[in-house]
Amino acid sequence: MCPLQDSAESLALQASDDISNIHDVHRAYACLEGLIEPRRLNDPAEVYVSRSELSALLRLLNLELQRRIDTAETTIASVRLALA
Repeated sequence: MCPLQDSAESLALQASDDISNIHDVHRAYACLEGLIEPRRLNDPAEVYVSRSELSALLRLLNLELQRRIDTAETTIASVRLALA
């Protein structure tokens, strides 16, 4: 393989890892969103954290999700440049 193909393969693997990381953060986000805005209002399950704490965690997850999206977009742009 030529160095360009090695580089493109490496970048493609990195892009795949980046997308997987985005999915992980999104699942966590969806879980917390369900706790903050429960689908069933009469659900007797207790939550031991305040809404403000959960909201803060959700904001942090939002920032991390955006960081991972930015990383994935950068990697994908590098793949495109390597293949051009």
